[in-house]
Amino acid sequence: MRKSNKVLVFIIIAFLALSTLSYAGVKFTDTAGHWAYSYIEFTADKGIINGFPDGTFLPSSPVTKEQSLAMIYRSLNAAGVLENSDNFTDAYIEPMNAYGIAQWARPYVAYALEYDIIEEEDLIGFVSNEIGTPANRQEVAVWAAKAVDKEISPLYALPYNDREAIDEEATPYIDLMYRHQIMIGDDHNEFRPYNTITRAEFAAVCSRLYYLGNSREPDIEKEGNTFNGTIKEVRGNTLFFEDTSGIQYTLIISEEAGIIINGKDSSIRELKDGTKAMIAYNNEVDDEQLLIWTEEDVYDGTISEMRQITDNIYKITIERRRGDEVSYILDDNSEIYDENNNKKSMIYLTLNMEVEYTCDGIKIIEMQIQD
Repeated sequence: MRKSNKVLVFIIIAFLALSTLSYAGVKFTDTAGHWAYSYIEFTADKGIINGFPDGTFLPSSPVTKEQSLAMIYRSLNAAGVLENSDNFTDAYIEPMNAYGIAQWARPYVAYALEYDIIEEEDLIGFVSNEIGTPANRQEVAVWAAKAVDKEISPLYALPYNDREAIDEEATPYIDLMYRHQIMIGDDHNEFRPYNTITRAEFAAVCSRLYYLGNSREPDIEKEGNTFNGTIKEVRGNTLFFEDTSGIQYTLIISEEAGIIINGKDSSIRELKDGTKAMIAYNNEVDDEQLLIWTEEDVYDGTISEMRQITDNIYKITIERRRGDEVSYILDDNSEIYDENNNKKSMIYLTLNMEVEYTCDGIKIIEMQIQD
């Protein structure tokens, strides 16, 4: 009897992942009024997550590890951003057999292995007694973050109340998922890293992955951040920070990050408890560079480089009079004035212009061209 039940459950799980019936434009019988209704319909329309032949979707059912990788793969495929559509199953046939990976899931799992989304050791526990094991939210966040073509940042500022429950090695990937609003936690501001993830929740994740993959231009706002306030405590590579409005942050600094303090290469050990500071980073400006300012400074110098990032966003590098070079974001919100205080657009700027400016650490707020 137990064996019969096991087979039945296996068949149900296979249908959840493999159903190739088209549900485009069809309202599932069990999703009306559901918070994820639009995500469910969208992913079904795109062939990312399909329903049952009886017209149900089962939004509260958990997603297995195999299904997770299949749905991430399909999201990227639908968005046209897969690294490669080849089937790599034969290259990983031994671990597939060793860990009992289902036949239908092998192309997706092989893709994940080929592109370092998972390691072979991660396959331990994928299947138990021929039944797929449910994935947890932390695993999904890491796998999805590794699958998309986005850079992790040198500073992680997770807002979750349960952030200490998140594994350290998963932190940069969960930070990426949060910055791009792919996975944003629950109504209690918790991430719940070891909870399973439902089909409805995964539909939301896959919809957002699709749109992120389809985006052709970088989202500057989501590629970085700026914190202005006081360093309350320095503990290893972690800063306990309070911003000027009194909000408390735990800032975790990547071991690979380049630390620039007051324009000079430095290290976190140079920071002291109680120091007022501006901390800024942006992947589009200085990859893996963390800029920290702990003193009042005169921002002036000469424009040494300008590079267009998008139609209305530039990366501008200024050789400051104090001898260092700093790069910033210049966009439509940056106010530019000529020598006579007439407002100008970005195209007015040229190399070797002398300027004074204010900034938030990464973005130019106001720039005055000097005589």
